[in-house]
Amino acid sequence: MSVRTSSFQDLKAVAFDAGNTLLGMDFDFLASCLLTCGVEISAERLERAEAQARPEVSAWIASGRSTESSQTFGFYLDAIVAKVSDLSPDARGRCIGSLVPLLKPPGLPQRLWTRPYPRIATALSRFHEAGFQLAVVSNSDGSITEALRSARLDGFFSSIIDSAEVGVEKPAREIFEHALGVLGLPPEQVLYVGDLYAVDIIGARSAGMPAVLVDPFGDWADLDCETVKDIDELATRLIDAR
Repeated sequence: MSVRTSSFQDLKAVAFDAGNTLLGMDFDFLASCLLTCGVEISAERLERAEAQARPEVSAWIASGRSTESSQTFGFYLDAIVAKVSDLSPDARGRCIGSLVPLLKPPGLPQRLWTRPYPRIATALSRFHEAGFQLAVVSNSDGSITEALRSARLDGFFSSIIDSAEVGVEKPAREIFEHALGVLGLPPEQVLYVGDLYAVDIIGARSAGMPAVLVDPFGDWADLDCETVKDIDELATRLIDAR
């Protein structure tokens, strides 16, 4: 389902998830790490596999798991590796066990989501020029502001809300309500955009916000929400509707 812009003509602001929405994985780095497990794979294939894994990760989280736990991160990596290798489940388990501490070191920022998507700065500039207020609402470890600063994207946002700093994670309604309070807008005027249905769409809707799912390759089936390929497409559709 593509985004029906007629539903969003009264929007005043757009709030974004960060990972897989504004910042993509460093798939070259991940590919180099997988070589230590005997898996030789291109960054392009990893990118495709990561998107395919998102519905599985969403279902995993929907059972009550935190997006920020090492167990969820390990499940996520395993779902990706299973799609690009012929490793046995036991061998994948050993591989993932060795990679999680490297890619998600305790107390340190995650090392994967570091690459701004192509055209993302242009898309955010277009939102600004059209009069939208922009914010970030992300589950993270306290490092999302620095990650966006390193990617030279932080200046686009009036507020950056990190779950570790406010003490509540998506999909909890409270983090979205906190964002609405910071923005000073009612929920129907703030669109939320993210990549995981159980976290981003369900969470935003619980606070009364409209929501759009980023689905770059059309991997989600039977959704009851709007989808876009990327933020550039969203900008075009929303701005054209004004």
